[in-house]
Amino acid sequence: MNDPLVSVVVPTRNRVSLMARTVQAALQQGVDFEVIVVDEASSDGTSEWLATHGDTRLRWMRNDMAVGVSMA
Repeated sequence: MNDPLVSVVVPTRNRVSLMARTVQAALQQGVDFEVIVVDEASSDGTSEWLATHGDTRLRWMRNDMAVGVSMA
């Protein structure tokens, strides 16, 4: 994959259903982009959802402890 034109960064913590809707909406856009989700130590299944999603435009990382949205 070439470098994407746009990067969408989604910080999240314990909002798996809202994060899933956000990611799905972003992935439906018609531009060359990537979606980067920063999981802020969620305990609600966020990491499991991200691990099984399977779209190559989706990247994610997990912080072991919440450091705040501005650090994410």
